[in-house]
Amino acid sequence: MGRQYGEQAGDLIRWVFDAWWSSSKEIISALGIPHIIEDLHRYEQSIFVLSPGLIEFMKGIAQGASASLSQSPYAAQCTHYEKIILINVVTPLLKNDNHPPSFRHTKDGAAQLTRKHTREPKQPLLKRQPEGCSHFAVVGDLGGGKNGRTFTAHSRDADFCPFNYNVIFVAIPDETEAKPWWTLAMAGQMSGNMTGNILGVSIGSSGGPVPPIGETPLNERAFGVPITAFRAFAAAYASSAAEAASFFTVGTENYRKNTSRETLLGTNGNNELFADSKECLVVEATACRYGIRRPGNNGEIGNYIVATNHELCTETYDENDEKSDLPMTDYRGELQFPTSGTRFWSLMWMIRYHFGGIDEGLIMEFMNAHYSYDRGGTKHYTCDLKPFGRITAYNAGATVCNHMPGFPEPFIGGSTDVKLFSLDDKELYWTQGRPCEWQGLWDHLNLKDYSGIR
Repeated sequence: MGRQYGEQAGDLIRWVFDAWWSSSKEIISALGIPHIIEDLHRYEQSIFVLSPGLIEFMKGIAQGASASLSQSPYAAQCTHYEKIILINVVTPLLKNDNHPPSFRHTKDGAAQLTRKHTREPKQPLLKRQPEGCSHFAVVGDLGGGKNGRTFTAHSRDADFCPFNYNVIFVAIPDETEAKPWWTLAMAGQMSGNMTGNILGVSIGSSGGPVPPIGETPLNERAFGVPITAFRAFAAAYASSAAEAASFFTVGTENYRKNTSRETLLGTNGNNELFADSKECLVVEATACRYGIRRPGNNGEIGNYIVATNHELCTETYDENDEKSDLPMTDYRGELQFPTSGTRFWSLMWMIRYHFGGIDEGLIMEFMNAHYSYDRGGTKHYTCDLKPFGRITAYNAGATVCNHMPGFPEPFIGGSTDVKLFSLDDKELYWTQGRPCEWQGLWDHLNLKDYSGIR
């Protein structure tokens, strides 16, 4: 499966690797290539503990893309397999190496992944556009969907390069217990920000909690399971939203046995939205802590939920899976990321104002929106953003269709792709790039067409 992926997308995979390596020269120069490669294998170990099959998946991608990767100007810097690991861990790698505490893999220290860096920068070496994703689910008769239908949708906001070098694929695992699943991902990744499987389980990610540098217990980053690996595993093996969420919070029984941990060790902050035909929930997590919220916790009037990039959970569970009074809002609340708040309330009010009539067409309108709603439900077409002053809301990163970051528009980032998944029909619709600039019908596939393939 990985080899086929690599063969068909080798040129895109090479471009993604080249873009990341060239844009990360400052941190690579400061830390040194051996340091970076050592850290890549720390993530590899965590992926292996969750699922050895994912290691084979990455090796297959590297093998299939080898001809293209050999043409990279950075081909000699690391093996092709290490290039694929980097593509899958680049975001947490840069964050973890920018903020270097010691990291622990197992509680008993038997397989510790510890690191004490000699260099401790006060600020990140690599400055990229802030992550911005908008994601929601409407579920069943009480979710607001027309005729009780269930949908999830996700918009990813990032730099156009390399996040527009995307692929979409349907994975058909060999194992009988694994399910066919889809994802739209940056080329070379095992999964993108949203995945779904043939049982109608949907999994989506938004960049989440940002622990402050050097503070305890808030500094919770680790060389754990990258989110690209988790989503691929959960899409293949989860039979329900609840099971997928349990994989994300406490891992599998085998994982807990092999690590002596009570919870899954992650990498950095992520807000994960899980949905199936019966329920939806959001898990907000750092590497070692998580909180869970459900419909009704934040003013929802039905079985629906929204996730963007700030935190709302008022309770958390620590790495021992014990309840804590440390709220996720201490990491990054709405005040710390106000444009995440406007995107959150925009989707909350869009769902509420159209409750009972939401279908594919209406969701596509939501994802094209160039206006926002505030907490009180008032619509806005402009937004205050320093140092620009009052500008159009979509240039401020305050809308679901995002043209960030600034005015006049620099055309370097914004919404890079949008996905819409009908969980009842197993149909996927998507756009590449900003949805407002997409011409014609959204691209489409039906996952049921792949149900009999092995």
